[in-house]
Amino acid sequence: MSGAGNPWDDAGRFAARRYLPSLQRETTPLFAMTALDAGLGQQVAAAWAATLAWPDGTAAHADEVVLCASAREALALGLGGLLAPDDVVLVARPTATDALAAVLGRGAGFVDIGRLHDGEVDPQAAARAADRHPAAVAFVEAPSLMADDDLDAWAAIAVRARVVDLRHAGWPARLPAADATLLALRDPEDPARPLLWAVVARREAAALLAVIGGAAEFPVGVLARAAGLLRSLAADPAWATAALARLAERARALRDLAAAHPGGRLHAAGPLRVVASCAAGDADVVATRWRPHAVAVAAYGDHPMRHLAVAELDPCGP
Repeated sequence: MSGAGNPWDDAGRFAARRYLPSLQRETTPLFAMTALDAGLGQQVAAAWAATLAWPDGTAAHADEVVLCASAREALALGLGGLLAPDDVVLVARPTATDALAAVLGRGAGFVDIGRLHDGEVDPQAAARAADRHPAAVAFVEAPSLMADDDLDAWAAIAVRARVVDLRHAGWPARLPAADATLLALRDPEDPARPLLWAVVARREAAALLAVIGGAAEFPVGVLARAAGLLRSLAADPAWATAALARLAERARALRDLAAAHPGGRLHAAGPLRVVASCAAGDADVVATRWRPHAVAVAAYGDHPMRHLAVAELDPCGP
């Protein structure tokens, strides 16, 4: 956690926050669903919490896991729920565009501290930004679009709150030091496609997030698969090793593609995602070439030095 107290429950900021429209959950699915209070949601949250521990080693609790129906919903609760109009969020671009959308959608703004030439966050730049904006919220990606882990660079930075995005990471056993952590539950048989998302926060904060977001409903099938997956995890954690081995094979194939492309460079970005950068003007060519080998490839054309093509690994693909 970034400090004592609960950054969601701040009386001094109530006047600014009370005019915000309440955060809304995603649209209720049209097919079979079950309310969280039907029991299956609590079962999933409890099983998920049993796999997690806080930085001090204490076990996470079921009421600290707020289940979400989408990555956007997790961002809205875990990041957008902290913000009032004119707040500032510190980010290191390139970063998740949906996170920036969540910031701007709350009437807040962001300060880009940039990255070093190797894609890492510069701790000195982060510290200078935090000195200028002591009430800022830091959005930390691990893995990020450009580096394996941004956590170390932000570890000693004093900010009002810290949100760590682990939606694209492998299964974490130890939660990072953050006010909110965004997680995705992935099936090892198809790890490129998440089943469910969650925001993990200390109990009082999680309770407030659940109140802010309101009740959530999920398809019965999603919760049932999530519960079954978590039970199998507790019985046989070797599934993670097998999933990572399949992902490593896909990463090698994408690395070969990047090496063959003029100016291509592949950056490690965690077990479920790899990032390739290429010479300016070639992003669309890379995207077209890589699309058959990945679940999705997105090209970014507005970066000052190099274009980026982001490929989601598909370990079950050709």
